[in-house]
Amino acid sequence: MKMTAGQIATIIEGRIDGDTERQVVGPAKIEEANKHHISFLANLKYEEYAYQNQPGILIVSDDFEAKKPLDTTLIRVESVYLSVQKLLKMFAAERVHDGRVDASAQLHQDVQIGEHVSIGAYTVIDQNVILGEGVNIHPHVHIAQNVKIGPRTTIHSGVRIYPDTVIGSDCIIHSNSVIGSDGFGFAKNEEGFFDKIEHIGNVVIGDHVEIGANTTIDRAVMGSTIIGSYVKLDNLIQIAHNVEIGESTAIASQTGIAGSTKIGAHCLIGGQVAIIGHIRIADGVQLAAKTGVAQNITKPHSKWAGSPAVPSTQFIRSHLMLHKLKALWTDVSKIKKQLKTK
Repeated sequence: MKMTAGQIATIIEGRIDGDTERQVVGPAKIEEANKHHISFLANLKYEEYAYQNQPGILIVSDDFEAKKPLDTTLIRVESVYLSVQKLLKMFAAERVHDGRVDASAQLHQDVQIGEHVSIGAYTVIDQNVILGEGVNIHPHVHIAQNVKIGPRTTIHSGVRIYPDTVIGSDCIIHSNSVIGSDGFGFAKNEEGFFDKIEHIGNVVIGDHVEIGANTTIDRAVMGSTIIGSYVKLDNLIQIAHNVEIGESTAIASQTGIAGSTKIGAHCLIGGQVAIIGHIRIADGVQLAAKTGVAQNITKPHSKWAGSPAVPSTQFIRSHLMLHKLKALWTDVSKIKKQLKTK
């Protein structure tokens, strides 16, 4: 769809510097944009592309000053990333689902379907499932019995949702994720073999949660595994049984969280983080990539790194000290060689 700089500036609450009537057909990365596109410049290391490609409209910060000529309409905003988020949400809204059930989908007679629900080809939905208004289910999804899905939630192709799962409104679950599978729970019997511990709990997911592709969330042994509202999970994350994650926490790819751990609200967890079971992590904690957490973290808004995890400042000091030791050892080796020659 075509939009003018004036229309876009109104939506993202920006200030126009240039031609208000300039039109674009859609957004593009600044490396690929041309005069027909709107793009953004949030990181100045990409600034050269603005002069090279001359996008039609460019979203920049209020204090941006061009170093070279720009045949571009600028929209100046306080926060570039938040403005881009609004812009992309607007363009994404154009991709509205069709609100119909494909003839090949298999729905149990007890399924309750709200208005404007879309169900894709070869999806299977078992008994006593409740789908809220505007739910969008893509092809080849399986939703087991007694699942509840809130309004406007999107379930992408290949997702498997086990029995009794509860999912809130405005969520997005990406392809091939598994919600509600049994946790890794076994007990050794008298003969020394592992017997399965049955998991009879469920998974409860809040509102506005996004779950990346191939992520798994295990059902509780008893009670619920809980994912709070506005949590954002990357691809390839493992969340074990009875874990609880507080609202607005974001977790990057390949992180693993062991059973019964409780993570606070507004935490930021980097990629490949490992967290043992039965511990607590306070609100606002930040864990650097590859951190290994083996103890409670009780100080809110603290930053941790390394394995086993230590406060980030301590980790940096230790790293610098290792480099100093290496230099010192080199100096000692030189002195030894000099003494030997004498």
